[in-house]
Order: sequence, then structure tokens, then C-alpha cells
Amino acid sequence: MEPLDNNAPEIFPPPVHGSAPRGLSTAGTVLSACIILAASVLAVWMSWSSSRLDSVATPQAALSLIVGRIMELREAISDRIPWERQLYSTLLVSTPREVPLAIAWYEELVASSPETIPNVELAILEAEAGLARKVADRLSEWKQSPGDLPAFADLLELAYFKFQDSRRPTQNIDFSIFDRLEAGWFRDRLAARLGAVAPNDVSLDEGRNSSNLLALVRLYTGLISLVVVAGLISIPWVIARLKSDDTNVAIGKMTIPPAWNGSTASAIVLRCAALFLMLGVGVGIFTPILNVSEAAVLVIAYSIGIIFLLVLSRRFLLDGTNENIGEALGISAIPGRGVGVASWVALLAGAGFLGDLGIIWLADTLEISVHWTEWFDEHLVWGDSLNLNLMLIAVIAVGPIFEELLFRGLIFGTVRQYFSFPAAAALSAGAFSIVHGYSMVGFVALLWTGFLWAWSVEKTRSLLPAMIAHGVNNLLMSFMLIIFLRE
Repeated sequence: MEPLDNNAPEIFPPPVHGSAPRGLSTAGTVLSACIILAASVLAVWMSWSSSRLDSVATPQAALSLIVGRIMELREAISDRIPWERQLYSTLLVSTPREVPLAIAWYEELVASSPETIPNVELAILEAEAGLARKVADRLSEWKQSPGDLPAFADLLELAYFKFQDSRRPTQNIDFSIFDRLEAGWFRDRLAARLGAVAPNDVSLDEGRNSSNLLALVRLYTGLISLVVVAGLISIPWVIARLKSDDTNVAIGKMTIPPAWNGSTASAIVLRCAALFLMLGVGVGIFTPILNVSEAAVLVIAYSIGIIFLLVLSRRFLLDGTNENIGEALGISAIPGRGVGVASWVALLAGAGFLGDLGIIWLADTLEISVHWTEWFDEHLVWGDSLNLNLMLIAVIAVGPIFEELLFRGLIFGTVRQYFSFPAAAALSAGAFSIVHGYSMVGFVALLWTGFLWAWSVEKTRSLLPAMIAHGVNNLLMSFMLIIFLRE
């Protein structure tokens, strides 16, 4: 291992907090702040004036897929031996609240959509949950409604109540309307119920192979277990070095707190944030008009953000010094510290996942729910191979690089000049959580990981472990969506 030279001269000149940002105009800084303020006001207004369902292009198909897969997963793990069932339920956060929550999601969709199929799927979900009285009342209302609902009422009445009236014999039920349901759990369950009372009228579909679904559960469980075990194995290695000295802990040569000009760094942060917000607005406005891939534009936006941040930092933060930009921002490693990088990444990824899992379980215990639109991504679930790969590049590679440079590099480093580590880490993690726009559970989860990654920067003098762990965290979430929802 190459030791750090504690007698080396300071990398940066002493901070001059009171001086004006060199070369960065006040007008540009004010304009950037105005853009951020306007975007924040717009975001708040949109969150209050629009439904969460508006963020998904096809909420009906998405919710049908999500709820159907949740029910299939519950059935697949229900007959496992107790310890295996408990393991799967814990890692997948499969709780008794899943079904009531799914019903609430469907009630929200039905309230905002005049379509027939969401009403039918909601009734099937309620019937399978044992809410017979509620379903019976719903079917009575349908019989007085126009369109296809009366025909579906007859079908569901026969399936779940086995009711046959001599005035409306079974042969007069319109079984052809059954084909309006898309393949999936809802169609399979209704087919199974009808097949039990009218086997000659409805042909059973080939349902999802539960053994294949269970294999996916085991694959996901194995991957998560690997991450957690790697994190546990790395704990003794990390603790041993934390107890020694900074030389053994350090992976990079980033100075904490940095000696750069705090005003200049703040001005760069404002410009980078404003640029990325403008690029984000451009993605939303122009991708439908130009008919280009949103995932491709997102990759380009993140890449531009990275280049813009590095150029401004090199020119204005390090102007007049001989410091390497990679060392100053913690994106280069001391030679021979590969084991250290791997150990810290394992620790951060494992601790990040366990923390997120604990937060989700605590929220479930407190009956605080996470809306499905927060974690559903249409590109990962329905995108073609090109869009899928581009989105993975965005969320696993360029996205974490840009966000770590901005939040744990510039923001945490700058705030650390003025505050203790806990305060600086909390402030940078809070900013990181807020800009993602999640509800309370997502906010707390990002607050945890943001604080954890800031701690690694403080100890290792490097952004590399945080960047890689950030990418691993996003990979796990993407992998879960792909293996369980992608068709």
C-alpha cells in the first residue's frame, strides 16, 4: 500500500469564504437560482394539481400488471416451508397489507377512469380477498349501468356466487365478453372460477408457471443475499482500518473539508442544478414532439451534466493550483487500494439495502404506504432492448456519477467547510432526497443512503465507493422490476 504523505504541502490554498466567485458572474448565479426556484414552484404546483396516475402513460395496464404479479408472488410463496416463506416475504415486503393496498390503488384508478376493465379487475380482486358483500353490491350497481358492465356482472355473479336464475339461464350469459380481459392473474382467476361451475363454456387459459415464478424469487433472493453477505464480510476489514489511522482508511486524496472557495462552489452547484433542470424540462417537452427515446435523452442529459460540472470545477475551483481534478473531487484512487474500494462498496451496498428494507417495513407497520407510481418505470418494464439498455446506463452509470459529484462532492464538501460532519451529511442528504420528489418513505430511504454515502466520503476521502454503491443500489431496484414485471 502506498502511504499518504502527511507532510506534503496543502493541495489547495486556504479558503477565502468571503471573496466573490472568481470568473462566475453574479447575474449568472442569480439566473440559475431563479431557474431552480421556478422549477421548484412548478413541481409543487404540478404535485397539487395533477394525479399521481398522470406520471404513467398507461396506468391501467401498469396497475393490472403490478397487482397481478403481486398476487402471483403471494401464491407462489404461500406453500413454501415456513423459514423459506418468511425469507421471501421479508425480502419482498410481502405483508397482509398488500391486498388492501392493491384494492385502494384500484379504487383510485376506477375513480379517475371511465373504462370498464379496471372496474372488473377491482371486483375480481375484492372477490378473491373474500369481500363478498362488497362485490355483491358492486354487481347490483353494474346491472343498472350502460355498456358491458351488466354482462360482466352476470359473469362474475356466476363465478363467485354460482347464481343461476331460471329466467336467465347459464346459456344466456355472454361468455364471449370474458375475452376482453388481458392475459394475466385476473383472467386466470376468473377462468378458474368459471371453469368450476361452467366447464363447457369457458376454456381455462394456461396460467403462469408457478415454478418459474418461484425460480425468479429465488434468483432475486440469492442476489440480495450475496450483497448482504458481502457487506457483512467487509465489516471487520473496515472497522480494523477505522481504528488505525487515516492513512489506512483513505482511498483517494480528496481534502475534507476542502479548501476551495465556498462561494464559488455554491455558484457552480446552482449552475449545474439549473442546467440539469432545464435539460429535464427539455426531455419532457421535446421527446414526444421529436419522437426520440426519453432514455437516450436522459443519458445525454446526465453526461452533459457531468462534463459541465467537471469543466466548471477545474476552471474555477482549482484555477491557479496544480491539483488534479480527479484527486480534488475524489474520483481517482490511490494505487493499490482496490481491496479498500471493494470492501467499502460491499459495506455501503449491504447497509443501504438493509436500511431501505427496515424503513419500508417500519412504514408498513405504521401503515404508511408507498404509491406504486413512485417505483414503476415503463422503460424498464415495456421498453425495447435499446431503451432498456439506455435506461440501465442512465440509472446505473451516468446518473450515480453525476449525482455523487454534485451531492457528495460539491455540496457535501462545501457545507463541510462550515459545519460538523453530521450536519453537513444531513444537509447534503436532505437536498439529495428532496430533489427526487418522493413521498415520506422514499424521502427517508434516500436520507439514509445519502447520509451513509457522505460518511464513506468523509472516511475514505473518495467518491468512488459511494458512486459504485449508488449504482449497485439502482441496479438492485432495476433488476427487481425487470425480473418480476418485464414480459
